Amino acid sequence: PWVAAAGVAVPMVSGRGLGHTGGTIDKLAALPGYRTDLSLERFQGIVAQCGFAMMAPSADLAPADRRMYATRDISGTVESIPLITSSILSKKLAEGIDGLVMDVKCGRAAFMQKEADADRLLDSIAAVGAAAGLRVTALRTDMDHPLGLALGNALEVAEIVAAAKGHGPRDMVELTVDLAAEMLLLAGVETQHTAACERLRRSIASGDVVRRLQHNLELQGGDPHVVD
Repeated sequence: PWVAAAGVAVPMVSGRGLGHTGGTIDKLAALPGYRTDLSLERFQGIVAQCGFAMMAPSADLAPADRRMYATRDISGTVESIPLITSSILSKKLAEGIDGLVMDVKCGRAAFMQKEADADRLLDSIAAVGAAAGLRVTALRTDMDHPLGLALGNALEVAEIVAAAKGHGPRDMVELTVDLAAEMLLLAGVETQHTAACERLRRSIASGDVVRRLQHNLELQGGDPHVVD
């Protein structure tokens, strides 16, 4: 919603949890009624109406990844760099995006615990993305310590809603702004990182992000009043 409020369309296809981490789709399930099993037509329509949509892989969009996800989880291959690369990019390329900003985690709680491994993953995603005609920016960020203050899908979603209102934990907000700013730069909405960050902070202060989030909740079957 932050990036959509700045005028950039964000089609988002996400997976469920792997290993000890909760997946984006698992977290969104904490929102009452929220639907991520969308048809392609509905997915495109929601992006057109509110600027972003959240969807799980389906029989029509990245169907192989859904099977590979489950296989990796039980076969000890969650940390395989080629499989991580193909899983991420199969979904992203299927979305039809022009640019991708990756948050590559590194640290004790990450799949990539060493900087060298995180950099290998970063380079792999960038190389394969470029070969597919995608502009890719990647940041290597810390996962030695928890981000934000909440643990658990519902609590983390509540924390995100607070952040959309300008009340989120400082570390989580700063990282989100940095990643979102890179998205604005790739989209050509801004040309400098500082200006992009300021634009994002203004959209929070004006309430645009909350309104965008509520609109999306309404379109995807959720209760927009949960934000209140």
